[in-house]
Amino acid sequence: MVATEQTYYRWEKEYGGLRMDQAKRLKELENENARLKRLLADAELDQAILKETALQVRSHQRSICRNLYYHLTSSPMP
Repeated sequence: MVATEQTYYRWEKEYGGLRMDQAKRLKELENENARLKRLLADAELDQAILKETALQVRSHQRSICRNLYYHLTSSPMP
């Protein structure tokens, strides 16, 4: 594999002073960090969806209760 001079200097800037095993470990940690960030984003999205759903359910329950109350209070009692 041949790297361009620009690539070499970018790598040197990013990994300069690291041994090969340290550079590999750094790359592994960066990949793991990216994976964990995606998991966190997914979990936060799931939480937002559940919260929105709960709000809709509560709103629907209130509507049912209002309708039931209206029906019971407006109907003549036998």
